[in-house]
Amino acid sequence: YQTEHGSEKVSPFAANEQRLITPFETHHTFRVLADWPEFEADNWKRSLFAAQKAGKTCEEAGIGASFCMCEIPAIP
Repeated sequence: YQTEHGSEKVSPFAANEQRLITPFETHHTFRVLADWPEFEADNWKRSLFAAQKAGKTCEEAGIGASFCMCEIPAIP
């Protein structure tokens, strides 16, 4: 399975590589695998087998502000 990423086709795994992923996406990935070959479409869309939203914020992902790593400056 591939998805459009700009002008090229890439796997969802490559698309998700630098995106905010939570244990929820991992959970849905395991649900797809556990129910294979008859899985729910909603689990597929929320799993790592589908490209997740680029630019997802901690708030959108349900991550509290005190746990959001996006706001912590990188250590040089």
